[in-house]
Amino acid sequence: MFLAVIGITMLSFCLGCGDNKVSEKSTKEPLPSYDITETKKLSYDRLSIHVVVSDPVSTEQIKSIANEIIENEKSAQPFCAIAIFFNDYPEYIGSGASLGIITFGPDGKIGYDKNVKKGNYDKMSFTYDIKNKKWEDRLTPEEVVIWNTTHQFFLKQRANADERPEEELFKETATAQNLPVEKVTSIFIKQSSWSNQNIK
Repeated sequence: MFLAVIGITMLSFCLGCGDNKVSEKSTKEPLPSYDITETKKLSYDRLSIHVVVSDPVSTEQIKSIANEIIENEKSAQPFCAIAIFFNDYPEYIGSGASLGIITFGPDGKIGYDKNVKKGNYDKMSFTYDIKNKKWEDRLTPEEVVIWNTTHQFFLKQRANADERPEEELFKETATAQNLPVEKVTSIFIKQSSWSNQNIK
């Protein structure tokens, strides 16, 4: 079960469909503070950007942040596509996008399209895969530390071909953290629920 949880949280560039342009409302709301933690240049002049928003944020505010980032990138350098990954804690980067993903590119995709040249933004559109959150359900900073320690332990053991049952691995990492295994397990599940939460 828990390995499936890890698998669910891994990132994919296969994004759901959404609106094709930013609403006027998204440009009028004040922008919350955010940190661009990583900008990675991909092949064919594409960009992958990781953003952390630590305070409660609406889906419209996330759109506004993405819009600002994209406009700044347009001024800095021409590109073919951008994918922006949003998380509420930096520890989640590389393991999921807890707040969602916004893509701007040909047909709203990050994939390369030989018919669309870099800087030809009129032929690009948005795809929104943003998660509407109940912010009181997010993990506390203390819980994130426990989750990250546990998550990294699982990744390391599986990379080393450790095939022990998940219950044994949870028990081992809980002991190493001097915590009850029930607490470690519940935090791990809580993070998965938070990462996948999308209130309609």
